[in-house]
Formats: sequence, structure tokens, C-alpha cells
Amino acid sequence: MRRIADLYPGEAKTDARDAFIIADAARAMPHTLRSIELTDETIAELKMIVGFDDDLAGEATRVANRLRGLLMTQIHPHLERVVGPRIQHPAVLTLLERFGSPAQIRKAGRRRLVTRFVSGSGQRLSMVLGST
Repeated sequence: MRRIADLYPGEAKTDARDAFIIADAARAMPHTLRSIELTDETIAELKMIVGFDDDLAGEATRVANRLRGLLMTQIHPHLERVVGPRIQHPAVLTLLERFGSPAQIRKAGRRRLVTRFVSGSGQRLSMVLGST
């Protein structure tokens, strides 16, 4: 499949791109694909692994929601109004990681924060937080 994928534009590996490449290969080059036989035991093992993955994803979501709830309601409620749904943005996470508390953020000042933090996409913190 790797060689077939090289025939298609783009280098990003996504599930949608992979699905398209496999479907197109099955349509245009069926001789490149081979069928596999799955035993009941193999299917049961795969279901168990998928179950573990679902459990881990659910646990990660629960932990993230709990931490956000603690941060926003108990540590500093006003932060929810300022940050809101942008809490997962890399620039916001870096800001919270480096300064840790609203008092330290306030002490640093808006100008220093905006000029210091640039996310990987080049979007400045001021654009993430808006005019607040």
C-alpha cells in the first residue's frame, strides 16, 4: 500500500486519505490487493484491542474534562470567560504551562505575552484570545 500511496498527491497520512487510496486501488488495480482469512480467534482479539482503545480514549476525555472543570471553576472562574473553548490551543496551553496562575499572567502583561507566544501555525496568542 505504501507504494500505491506514493502515486497520489499529498504526504499527510490521514484515515480519509488511506481509505480513498485503498478504495481506488481496489477499483482500478484489484490485482494489487489480496484477501485475508480471519479466524474467530483473530476477530475476538481485534475486538478486545479496539475495546482497550475505546476505553483509553474515553478515559483521556474524562481526565481532560475534569482538569478543565477544576481549572475553570475552582482555580480561576474568570479564565473560562477569557479562554473558553480555546483551552486546547497550543498557545493557550503554553501560556498556562509557563505562567501557571492568573496572577503571574497578569504580572507578565499583555504585550509580553502576545510577543512571546507564537503557535506552530504562526498564529499569535492575541488572535487566539481575541480582544479580551
